[in-house]
Amino acid sequence: MKLIKLDCKVKISDLPIALSYTDIRSDLKSCTPGQWAIFQTNKENKESQHYIGYANPFAENNKILRLIKEVKLDELVLNDEDVVKNILEECLAIAFSRREFCKEMLGPCCRMFYGDQDGLPGLIIDKYCNALILQINTAGIDCYEKTITDYLKKYYDLPILYFENSNLRKIESLPSRPRIMSQIEKNLKILEVFDNKVLIKIPIEEAQKAGFYFDHSYNRLKLLHLLHDLNLRELKILDLFCYAGAWGFALIRHGFAKHVHFVDQGDFMKTLAETAICNSIISEKFKFTRDNVFTFFESNNEKYDLIICDPPALAKSNSKISQAIEGYKKLFRQCLLHINNNGILVAASCTHGISLEELSKLIGLEGRKANRVLAILDMGTQRIDHPISSLSGSAFYLKYICYHVS
Repeated sequence: MKLIKLDCKVKISDLPIALSYTDIRSDLKSCTPGQWAIFQTNKENKESQHYIGYANPFAENNKILRLIKEVKLDELVLNDEDVVKNILEECLAIAFSRREFCKEMLGPCCRMFYGDQDGLPGLIIDKYCNALILQINTAGIDCYEKTITDYLKKYYDLPILYFENSNLRKIESLPSRPRIMSQIEKNLKILEVFDNKVLIKIPIEEAQKAGFYFDHSYNRLKLLHLLHDLNLRELKILDLFCYAGAWGFALIRHGFAKHVHFVDQGDFMKTLAETAICNSIISEKFKFTRDNVFTFFESNNEKYDLIICDPPALAKSNSKISQAIEGYKKLFRQCLLHINNNGILVAASCTHGISLEELSKLIGLEGRKANRVLAILDMGTQRIDHPISSLSGSAFYLKYICYHVS
């Protein structure tokens, strides 16, 4: 296995870690994209440490090295191929073991593997009721797709679909990689998710764009418990950025909603209607408006007892954070104008560069401007199948705040 020497100033605290050209002393010209290698530190007056990982000299984001695991050279007795396979299978086994430990919380559908946070950058595995969805977005993992799919087949008798994130693969200079699909995979048109006792059906073509948001599942459950404890029923509910309707249908299914108004700019009426039929929810219980949320508010004067505002990320990079903050202010300003006295506002953000504290501050500011009194009833973050080990890292992205509004 190729040996790549790291600069003596490189500090490695957590693994996996991404490094750039400034962190190495070796030439990468002979490396192929995704080539696995041994990385050696060169600390003065200290014994060298060794790590195994992979290189991609063509990565557009300058993350050309991915260090996965610290190793001792005298323990690497297997051939290179088997060493890599063992590392991949070890990471998969640990991740699956964590999901098994949390299975009563997670239920039958969850994110089985979550990239860096489970030890392998760029690998995402989602388990639905009727399929496994695989995403591979880094070159070193792309080289071992068969190892991963073979491992999955040992544990799950489910078709494996490959979803391609073309933007992330482009950053890694990875080409589109069509797979030969089995007849079962070709015939699979709907993904089924069981979330908080609601069976949700998502057409494959819609799921390829967004999948299902498992990360908020526990927050949805917490909201159900909160409404139960407050003894609230027959609520008039607005579900913004509704997508497949996971928030609103859970509220109907558990008896808290008199009516839910779903709003999204995507064409999800057929998906929502299919989910309603599967859960014996009558059409009078909900309606769907296809519209941009901001323009929806301009033409809608109704008020609601509960508003769920769970937008997609408003900024994809730190350079856009100021614009995102203005977008959130405008969004929550409208929510506060359309909520009844003694109403409940569910405010969520998945924008990486905005902290929980910043989110609460900007909502509080809009509350004061609107002469509304806000009190936090509950807070949360992503579910355990999107694991985080620190509140300061980039993996901590999901924020959930539930307010009482008077």
